[in-house]
Amino acid sequence: MLPPGFIHINQQQLGCFIHKQHKTSHLTISYNAAKQIYTPAKHIRKAAKHIYNAAMTVCRYAKNIYTAAMTVRRPAKHIRRFAKQIRRPAKPISTPANAICNAAKNRQKSAICISCPAGSCKGRSPPTIYISTATNKFNNLSAGSQVKKITIKKYKTMDSRNEARLNMYRAVQLFCNNNSAITVASPAFTAALATLDANISAIISTASSQTEVITGIAIDKTVLKKNLSQAAADLAALVYAYAVSINNNTLKQEVNYAYSDFYRIKDDLLAPTAQNVHDAATANLAALAPYGVIAPMLAALLTTIQNYGTAVPTPRNAKALKSTYAANLKQLFKQTDNLLKNQLDKIVVSFKTTQPDFYNTWLNNRIIIDPSKTETQIKGLVTDQLNNEPVIKVPVTLTGPTNNNTLTGMDGKYIFKPIIPGTYQLQVQAQGFQPATFTVVVKLGQALTQDIQLTQS
Repeated sequence: MLPPGFIHINQQQLGCFIHKQHKTSHLTISYNAAKQIYTPAKHIRKAAKHIYNAAMTVCRYAKNIYTAAMTVRRPAKHIRRFAKQIRRPAKPISTPANAICNAAKNRQKSAICISCPAGSCKGRSPPTIYISTATNKFNNLSAGSQVKKITIKKYKTMDSRNEARLNMYRAVQLFCNNNSAITVASPAFTAALATLDANISAIISTASSQTEVITGIAIDKTVLKKNLSQAAADLAALVYAYAVSINNNTLKQEVNYAYSDFYRIKDDLLAPTAQNVHDAATANLAALAPYGVIAPMLAALLTTIQNYGTAVPTPRNAKALKSTYAANLKQLFKQTDNLLKNQLDKIVVSFKTTQPDFYNTWLNNRIIIDPSKTETQIKGLVTDQLNNEPVIKVPVTLTGPTNNNTLTGMDGKYIFKPIIPGTYQLQVQAQGFQPATFTVVVKLGQALTQDIQLTQS
């Protein structure tokens, strides 16, 4: 008999009961553990949401800052341009010679443009120079100088088209010279032919002068600049060593220049800078004797400074002279074209009936053959056969359809252009070398290279 509240179960029922209790216990433990994990995960999720919101806020602020920066940048760009425009005319202008337009110097490459003191033309206007009425030169003008204005137009050099026109002139000239027995019958035609001969000679001479005027000038100036930079740097090094020995910081700063420093200085400032080093050495000449600085060294440096100072404006003068030759060349071509079109082409009609072959050949010679892409020219390098060193400043003579002569540059090179196609003789005579003569044949549009080696006598 069981007590009240108790029931009788068998062994199988007891096993099931124990299994259920055990399963419920595990479920309770798992639930509690999951609950403990869920709670911090929930907080982590909330924290991540706050971090995301903060990041988005920072992103919005960054976007606003970028927008503000771009807004500031635009007017800053205009302010910078405006300041640059203000800075240009702020330079003192005492005479027209000081109002040099750098834009024209860099873009026109032909003369000094001072037609716009503020530089607003940016090289688009024709270059204008002011020259002294007393010396007819534009350099070294001083305040109060009497000047006159000259506008120089920029012209192209002798190009391939003009060369083709010249070849047509020469063909007509040669044809008429070979048929002088026919042309002499017309005095008017003979007189016009004489003018044509004169124009052709003037064109060849002017074109040759235009080519020669600037050849080698820039090279000579570069050589002088290198020599001056090296001489000034050598002297500056000796003076600097002396300044260090006496602890003279002022003198050290005055001569603290290496070769590269001198060579990088602008052309117009190199001579004054080298002069400062020369003056510093002159002031301490007696103390510099142990360092090998003597009076002849300073005299040699002063001569180099003067030679370079003279050479600085030479390329600029050469460019202006080259423009003058180009203008003359353009006028000569225009006159010759008018002579052929308005006179010779009209007079030759008188031979149409009596000399039909002469007339038809004349018309064929008047056709301009399509110009080549390059100018007809002869160029080369003159060297010493013994050591292959360039031979500088030696005369080279060209004889043939075009007669001309030139000097080799500081690099030993020479060039003749433009020339008429044909057979030429090149002759080089230099002191200390045996004369050299070469025969060359150059075709239309050909850039013939003829290097010359001289044998020492």
